Amino acid sequence: MTGFSSNEYAGSRGRNSRARRNGPTHALNLDEAVDIASVPGERRSFWQYGGRATRIFVVVFAVCVVGLLSAPTTYAQAFRIDSASVAQNAVDVPILDSIYFHFSEKLPFNSLFTSKFNWEPRRNARRLYIFLDEDREAPRFDIEHEADVDYSVIAFGVRSENGTPQTRPYVLNYTTSSTAGSQQVSGSVAFGERTPPPSKRSLALQEVIQDRFVRLPANSAETPNNIKSAAKQNADDEIASQFVPSLVQKGQSGVADNIDRTVIYLLAFFAIDDRVWSVRNATAIGDDGTYSFDNVRDGQYYPVAVNFGDDDGLTMGAWGFYDVDEDFSPDPITVAGGAVQDVDLTLLSLAPVTASVHRALAEYEASLSSSALVPYRVRSDDVSLLGTATEWIYDYYAAESGPIGPQVRSIEIAPLLINTSSGSITLDPEPTPVPLPGATLDSDEALAIAQSNGGSSFVLDNGGDVRITVEGGNPYNLYPAEPVRLVWHVEYVSLISSDRFRVVLDMADGEVLSVSATDTEDLSSEETSIRLEQNYPNPFSSSTRIRYEVGEVSEVRLSVFDLLGQEVAVLDRGLRSAGEHEVEWTPSGLSSGVYLYQLQIGQRKVNATMLLTR
Repeated sequence: MTGFSSNEYAGSRGRNSRARRNGPTHALNLDEAVDIASVPGERRSFWQYGGRATRIFVVVFAVCVVGLLSAPTTYAQAFRIDSASVAQNAVDVPILDSIYFHFSEKLPFNSLFTSKFNWEPRRNARRLYIFLDEDREAPRFDIEHEADVDYSVIAFGVRSENGTPQTRPYVLNYTTSSTAGSQQVSGSVAFGERTPPPSKRSLALQEVIQDRFVRLPANSAETPNNIKSAAKQNADDEIASQFVPSLVQKGQSGVADNIDRTVIYLLAFFAIDDRVWSVRNATAIGDDGTYSFDNVRDGQYYPVAVNFGDDDGLTMGAWGFYDVDEDFSPDPITVAGGAVQDVDLTLLSLAPVTASVHRALAEYEASLSSSALVPYRVRSDDVSLLGTATEWIYDYYAAESGPIGPQVRSIEIAPLLINTSSGSITLDPEPTPVPLPGATLDSDEALAIAQSNGGSSFVLDNGGDVRITVEGGNPYNLYPAEPVRLVWHVEYVSLISSDRFRVVLDMADGEVLSVSATDTEDLSSEETSIRLEQNYPNPFSSSTRIRYEVGEVSEVRLSVFDLLGQEVAVLDRGLRSAGEHEVEWTPSGLSSGVYLYQLQIGQRKVNATMLLTR
């Protein structure tokens, strides 16, 4: 339950009466960057803020400097929004209205607070102007609404004049309709750990114990076969712990540790990308970790919890969806004439991690395959300057075929989902299979070495606006000089000029093997010929094949997107030889519909569409 009281303006929402009560107001001028009031707010994704550390390089640097120079700050009292001029769950709110929010302390006289207020649904609310009262405790938002729309206002990340951060999110719900919903949805939110469902866990244990551990001393002739019970169970649990690790790295990043920074949403449909969410209702977490919606209309909703990862509301530290059957897929609730209770949500950390953290879970997923899979590569195309990423992809090949056979499996470990795709790769000459060992330098160590060998200068020269990709192993041509040597390949790509800077280093000891740079002005004007064929079969229900051709050795990326523009799968990525290549895709967790697949080589992109039917 939001639990925020309405103020003295609840019964009178006239613009003039409120202005008189608050005294003179001051319009924030252009110098204070409040021009956002004249256009609908642009939705920026939490993934953009939290996943791409290179894009907030300057902010991170400034925060680090302040942290070093300042002693820890203890704030004397909570800084919060006490009330709003529109009553909680109010009805018949005017199409054109001014809404005041009353803070417990003064705000600084700047525009920073304006970006901390978000109206949902965003497309149905337009900010006309923003004012700050003379006392600087009650900013006013002039809003143009649409008729018969339920609105939620979420405010978090505001700081007071003396720098005190807002204690917890504030949520205001109201509607321009003459009636509001009357049903209740309630539950709890808690931080948790992700483990595979019991059915998969049992299957994994059976495979692991039967196929890999039958020759352990505990199962040999030297040990009586009738000794089981507690000792056997402990052994099984130890095996399980190796393949079913926790993905919540508590204490690693300092985020996702404050339940008070949580907002719960009811969505019309579920999407990973929060920029396309259609929010039907929202509420803030209660003091005891519970929540309650009191004004829900009948219908179907997807409950989602979001925990802010910092006091300024810039990152999503953790989030979770309703998953009653524990299959890692979001489950909806249906509200039909009565209350829905015990809708409990588990928050899972979104803290970026190094490549080694998810390796055990990838091994577990690989162990579920009917074929013995050998790890040969780990990669991510969005790595921070610290060598961490929110998503890592672990590539395996079938032991009986090598890395270019009919079964090459990629396991993508994302914050909430695990995606597995299969394909085949043809290269000439055939590379020597080089399995990825269990112990190597981790990605953070690789980035530190790359940074000290020119990477840092490249980042600074491009104003921090770079994308970093990291690939570990030697599956194809990462280091052709020694085709069996395992290396970390770190590549910086400027988002301003597309210039590239690469560092290749040994995965075992960190020896720098090569440093190179590519200047876009020096590239030849001749373009590599590329061809992308129609997938077959199309339409398809389970799997399909995609064939493409490149005219010369090229860095390629073959991706699949939904109609909202969200990338749902990466089918192939890396340096590919001239000639024809084929990839098989077996999608999981995707609904029927039209999908776009795209082949990208440098700045060139070729698209085609396909139809998935379930």
